[in-house]
Amino acid sequence: MKLYRVREADAIRQGLDPAYLLYDPQHISAMWVDELDITLPEGYTVEAAESGEPIICDPQGEGCLLVHRGGPAVYNVNSGCEKLEVA
Repeated sequence: MKLYRVREADAIRQGLDPAYLLYDPQHISAMWVDELDITLPEGYTVEAAESGEPIICDPQGEGCLLVHRGGPAVYNVNSGCEKLEVA
């Protein structure tokens, strides 16, 4: 599946980490987007949230946060953080 690493000019100047999204954001001139191929941990799926945006769900169907400390990972409040495999 695809994951998008987004870096904006202001964030780069301030030394902030990139954001990671499950959808390709609309590009503007001050934004750099890298497309990454990832593999979800076993049992994790991508579902549509009520808002229609894609979210990662754990094997129990609970939505997980997508975090970026040290690279893309999914965070489940019940079981902690699992690194995503990036191709």
